[in-house]
Amino acid sequence: MLLVVASLALNTSVLTKKAFAAPDSCSAPSTAYGSDTMSVYVPTTATYTIWTRMQAPSSSANSILLNIDNTNCYNVGGDSSIPTGSWDWVDDYDGNTANIINVSLSQGTHSFELTGTESGVSIDRLIAVPVDSGGDVSCTPTNTQDDTAGDNCAPLANTASAPPTVTVTAPSSSGTTVSGTTTLSATATDTVGIASVQFELDGSPLGSPVLTPSSGSTYSTTWDTTTLSNNSTHTISAIATDTSGYTNQSGTVSVTVNNSSGSGGGPATPTLSLSPLPGQVGATTATSVSLSWPVSSDTDGSSLTGYHLYRSTGGGSPTLIASPTGTSYVDSCLSVGTSYSYTITAYDGSKTSTTSLPLSVTTETQIGDIDGDNTVTTHDMAILLTNFNTNYAPAEFDCTTPSTSNVVETHDKAILLTNFGK
Repeated sequence: MLLVVASLALNTSVLTKKAFAAPDSCSAPSTAYGSDTMSVYVPTTATYTIWTRMQAPSSSANSILLNIDNTNCYNVGGDSSIPTGSWDWVDDYDGNTANIINVSLSQGTHSFELTGTESGVSIDRLIAVPVDSGGDVSCTPTNTQDDTAGDNCAPLANTASAPPTVTVTAPSSSGTTVSGTTTLSATATDTVGIASVQFELDGSPLGSPVLTPSSGSTYSTTWDTTTLSNNSTHTISAIATDTSGYTNQSGTVSVTVNNSSGSGGGPATPTLSLSPLPGQVGATTATSVSLSWPVSSDTDGSSLTGYHLYRSTGGGSPTLIASPTGTSYVDSCLSVGTSYSYTITAYDGSKTSTTSLPLSVTTETQIGDIDGDNTVTTHDMAILLTNFNTNYAPAEFDCTTPSTSNVVETHDKAILLTNFGK
């Protein structure tokens, strides 16, 4: 990473001279040939080598005073290796090439001040390059005689004095209740321009980054809340990225989802039950659970759209695992001997039912069992062979090997044979 501290034109022979108020760590020069101060935002805490691009008029006028945060003061250059009459990068101080300007900078805004101490010295650029783990500078800037000098170290970073600012404006405050398809908005500003705003739901990306403001500095997206459980609480936040790649995250806004049909009609709440597939004695195996529910009635005249099925483990928050339109679902690729809890809602074009009562299920402990009796027998092998090369979930024991997951294959047959008779 290259941090561009300044791109400037400082010539100590043409600047108006002014008094120099020296910080405690610097001694004021007897004559100050002008100065330039800038605030710089450092994105990452690190040790940086400070390079100054200098043009010296003579061997006796080849240094300049650099003051960082009124704490670190360096007499940059002053050594005989600096050429005269041409631009050169300098990273040493006090006339000794062994004295390298390495300074620890924390993330945040820092002050850099250049003060001319000798007439005719020109400065056009400062850059900060991170020091690597071995204590060596990670990149040496090129000395092209144009405005691309130093660009070899990395793409130019942000020269803004601060990262972007971003605030969630809709919902406007925590405690808001949301339903249906809700508009989320955030304002984002930056001195160099906003590239994108990424909305987040509970700390994870919600949709794709928004690249274009809806108006002014406001960025918006839509959120379908019907995919979440009723009366569940969630957080909304936004991350702004500026055109130089710097990011900043907003605070969070807490909202409650309520898509209950209530007194206004809507889909009836489904009831979950275990439902063995053909050939099964029980609805659970070591890696799958077969579920079903009756068709939900809809009392407000809308056509039923489908169902949202949720699963939780170990008392955690429910996670949406499927949105089937039918009345059955096989949850596969589960962990052996593990307890799960399932809930379901029905939804139409505008309303969602209340959440069903949870159905608690524990998967079997014997892998290779297909019919749900927790024993691997010839009956299980017959079911596997009947459903070979299909997506019959109870006979799919390994969802990762080979590459075609959720299909009954030779690898599954081998697993069954390994566990035969257990």
